[in-house]
Amino acid sequence: MKKLLFLLVFAPAFILAQSPPWEVGLTNVPAATTVVVSQTVHVQQMTLVNTTGSAVTVTVLDRSTNCNGAACTVFAASIAANTVYTVPLGGVRAQGGVTWVASTANAVSGWMRGTF
Repeated sequence: MKKLLFLLVFAPAFILAQSPPWEVGLTNVPAATTVVVSQTVHVQQMTLVNTTGSAVTVTVLDRSTNCNGAACTVFAASIAANTVYTVPLGGVRAQGGVTWVASTANAVSGWMRGTF
């Protein structure tokens, strides 16, 4: 009886403690900085697919001004030609949301997920 009472009292707290997920399906990463999500999130994972014959740089920033008055870099790398990168980010906090940009238009597709 005590175990049942414990579960009835504390189970809702465990459920409420879990953050809801968000996800951005596979889409082109544009050559102009674009908002992916516009509220503070934790980014868990990202996949980037470069379908061109040249390397393309992808930069992902938060939307804060916490890094010397500018947005903080969440991820930045040169994606090799014809390569798929899966990037585990481990729940990095992106204050104010996330933006991304590629150095070449229509070259990299991206997918991102995390929690609020």
